[in-house]
Amino acid sequence: MGMFDDVHLEYEAPDLPGIPRDFQTKSLDPSMTEYIISKEGRLLRKPWGKFRSPFDPKPEVPEEPEPLEPPLDMEFHGDIRIYASDGKPGGDFKEYIVRFTHGTLEWIRPIAEVPELLRSRVW
Repeated sequence: MGMFDDVHLEYEAPDLPGIPRDFQTKSLDPSMTEYIISKEGRLLRKPWGKFRSPFDPKPEVPEEPEPLEPPLDMEFHGDIRIYASDGKPGGDFKEYIVRFTHGTLEWIRPIAEVPELLRSRVW
């Protein structure tokens, strides 16, 4: 178990029909952060929400919430391992390696199609 990050896949992968859209990863400094792989193939970090302390003397919430900052382009270069389950006991488990080169998605491959040497180097 332990900490992980969530990754939402907006990118269309026509060579991987049926690929899930929501994954977890431990490849990116796992800290319960949310990431998006955009339609353009960029890894984006979603901004943290505005949290209100339970000790705040003004517990009322404004009618118009403050807008969040736009997602941050991580300009990530390297490989990450993403995985998803259908949530059923003994159900289907899918795992992929995603390669980014100079910030842009180069490929997504099922873990079984990736050489063992690379699999052993990507968490």
